[in-house]
This record gives sequence, structure tokens and C-alpha cells, in this order.
Amino acid sequence: MLIFCPHENSKYSAAERIVSRFENIVFGGSTSSNYLFYNMVFDNLYEANEAYEWIKGLKGVGAVRMGIMRDLIFVRDWLDEEMKKDVSKNP
Repeated sequence: MLIFCPHENSKYSAAERIVSRFENIVFGGSTSSNYLFYNMVFDNLYEANEAYEWIKGLKGVGAVRMGIMRDLIFVRDWLDEEMKKDVSKNP
């Protein structure tokens, strides 16, 4: 989520409330004097929307943008195995 706070003081207050409310924050930080960003993991779309609405309603928050990643596919192990196969065939 990208969170805009028009006043720098309200940014710190919002950040404290967000971090204390959500245990599912993967990482987060501040990009400038007025913006916060957080990557969070939710079990479903309903939980993500609830978090979005709660953050949007915080005092001092001017706007919130949220992007949703619907699928996460790990291919690293598969790719490693394919590369090992190829290397063993063509030493």
C-alpha cells in the first residue's frame, strides 16, 4: 500500500498505528516526507479490503493506493533443477 499523509506529523502517527495493528507486514518504510509504503500479506481479498478501508480512515491519511498480487508462483527450484540437468548433459 502507498499511503499519502499531507502533514509529516500525521505520517508518524499513521505509521505507528499501522505497524501496531498489522502483524502481516513483510516490509515497509517512508519514501519522502509525505508517503509511507507497506507490503502486506493477506489470506483473502476481504482482509485486504478491510485493511485498506481501515488505513484510509486513519486521521491524517489523505489517500491510499493498494495493488493486489493474485498469484505467486515460485519457479526458482524448478529453474535450478533444469539448469543442473542441462549442465550435466553438456559438460
